[in-house]
Amino acid sequence: WTAFKTSAKLPVNGDFPKFKLTTGKACSLKELMKSVKVELDKSTVSTQNPIRDNTISKYFFHKLAGNISATVTDISEESKTLKLKLNFNKHEEIIDMTYEVLPDNLYVAKGALNILDFKADGALNSINKECYDLHKGIDGVSKTWPDVEIVISAVVTH
Repeated sequence: WTAFKTSAKLPVNGDFPKFKLTTGKACSLKELMKSVKVELDKSTVSTQNPIRDNTISKYFFHKLAGNISATVTDISEESKTLKLKLNFNKHEEIIDMTYEVLPDNLYVAKGALNILDFKADGALNSINKECYDLHKGIDGVSKTWPDVEIVISAVVTH
């Protein structure tokens, strides 16, 4: 995932190194993708900066209700698009994503979400308050954006 700070919309990249992935047996890519369920361990957020990780965990992810999980509800191999049902802060939204197939059967899907669509304004305000000075740009304005880009990657074996 990539979140953004400051008026200049500087990126902050991170991931969740611990997650649970379940799949069913399938005869096609579409069947396989629709059988996938991912549950993220939101306490394992990693930005490669332990101090930042602790702050994001404490002032954002621990402010959210419930777990974070996702399933694919539809996929089009023709248009290379999919619909991801994301459960975040006990709210579900469908995220439109595009995907590509890279060498060695690496599938990479990309999309975007708005934190406010998931009623997570309290968590967003919490991290913005805690990081107020760190999120100030050269214009002196402190900003934590509600926009988050997400990337999901997996090797699919046949």
